[in-house]
Amino acid sequence: TPIGELFDVKKQIVLENFVPRGGNVSSYELQVISLIIANTFPKNLLEIGTFDGTTTLQMALNSPSNATIHTLDLPEEITKTALPTLDHDISYIQDKQKNSRKFENSAIKRKVFQHFGDSATYDFKKFSLKNPIDFCFIDGGHAYEIVKSDTEKTLPLMNKGGTICWHDVDHKSVSVSYTHLRAHE
Repeated sequence: TPIGELFDVKKQIVLENFVPRGGNVSSYELQVISLIIANTFPKNLLEIGTFDGTTTLQMALNSPSNATIHTLDLPEEITKTALPTLDHDISYIQDKQKNSRKFENSAIKRKVFQHFGDSATYDFKKFSLKNPIDFCFIDGGHAYEIVKSDTEKTLPLMNKGGTICWHDVDHKSVSVSYTHLRAHE
């Protein structure tokens, strides 16, 4: 389904500090993610895979002023994850530049809560204690087992009508996948 059939593509979005580098989503993908957020008004957002905070920043800029963005990344000292990682993910895990997160010096930093842990063993339930998750962006480890685990752990925490986006889970298909949850079971 073309994005224009799902959302108002003329809706104004805000993008800041989004020059992509290896490990980031593309400028186009940031626009799509921001457009989804600007149209759906999520108040409780979760991102798996903070990296340098480029996507986190755009999520915060385009979500309501009272939104909360939880973002999870591996701690700096992690050398091995609970589930096998793809070889090309190792350089992003070990990237030292990512520790200077782009949202840290932004006016919206108050909306962002940085968490550290391995998503395969992390308890995501704490992110939905007050409210279910309205928007989830899964872009941590890209191995099938990790994406499957992240999806299975977050799906039960999603709000009815919530949105999940996955980034580059299958290099043979579109980079950003989108699901709007119609039913919550």
